[in-house]
Amino acid sequence: MATPMKPKAEPVVLAVKLKNAMKRVRPDIEAVDVKNTLLHEQRVGCTGYFTDGERWVFVDTDILPMLGEQPRALYRICKGPGDTTGGHNHFCLRNADVICRSVGDLLDRERRRAEG
Repeated sequence: MATPMKPKAEPVVLAVKLKNAMKRVRPDIEAVDVKNTLLHEQRVGCTGYFTDGERWVFVDTDILPMLGEQPRALYRICKGPGDTTGGHNHFCLRNADVICRSVGDLLDRERRRAEG
């Protein structure tokens, strides 16, 4: 039996790729105001929000890795669009599918916690 391949970090995850990945990985989660981040007119990542209809997660794919680390993305619970300082920071590999699964898992955990 073949060993499943570990996902690899992507140099850049842009808005369209992340939104399309979310539609494929977790179609129950909606992307809101996901836009590319520009640095010196170069697209270097994206930021935006994802919601399950009740809870919100802020995502930033343009997080500089520490020396020797894999490139990563930041995500955290927030109050909604415009809130970039919400809950605790969480990090995952900078890979569109990994980000989408991580966001979905965080929303699921928050839903379960709210339900008691």
